[in-house]
Amino acid sequence: MPTIRLHHQDIGNDTSATLIAEHYQYTFELAYKYWRERNRLFVAMLGMLGFTALTSTRSEAGSLLVIGIANALGVQGEGDQMAALQDSLPIALVNGVFLGVIAMLVFLVYQRTRYLKALYAYLGELESELRSLLELPPTSTAFTRESDFYRKHSGVFAAHVLGAAYLSFSGVALGAVVGLRLIQDVQLTSSTSFVVELAFGSAAILFFLGYVREEMWKKRP
Repeated sequence: MPTIRLHHQDIGNDTSATLIAEHYQYTFELAYKYWRERNRLFVAMLGMLGFTALTSTRSEAGSLLVIGIANALGVQGEGDQMAALQDSLPIALVNGVFLGVIAMLVFLVYQRTRYLKALYAYLGELESELRSLLELPPTSTAFTRESDFYRKHSGVFAAHVLGAAYLSFSGVALGAVVGLRLIQDVQLTSSTSFVVELAFGSAAILFFLGYVREEMWKKRP
């Protein structure tokens, strides 16, 4: 996403307009930074959902997880030693930790999305102030990128359809993973893991619902 550099000569000698324009540019770059962070966090969330589902349903994945943890801790062993380590490691509790990581990622995605909406609303207000200070005619498109121009040319309907598809897929995946973890805890009669994962799963779902609300019902200005 290209940025627009503004200089004093571009907007004449109006000091107020110059300061607001510079602040507008800084705010736009900040919004772009948070937009990229939000997208990376969303991908990480999907990756953790897939990984947790894999370790919950495939014993081979659990074995690889044990080997990875052992290597990370510098524990050496082969055959029976690794089997004993796998038997002693509470995989259900480890998956509970993974669910906690998922809840944290969902919260960060929700937080970044809320902040992004606020930043874009703020940019729209700054554009109105700049157009007023510069006395631009209504037909001018200068300083309308994040407000009028965006609404007219961004393909809002297509973006909403694509967004709904992403939200539906990730919501189903999140609900399936949380449900799978709780069912396995009940089957293993692990009350500690059940309570931990119920808390993390509930938090993840609540944050995800907040994220859905921000994306689908709170429109960008």
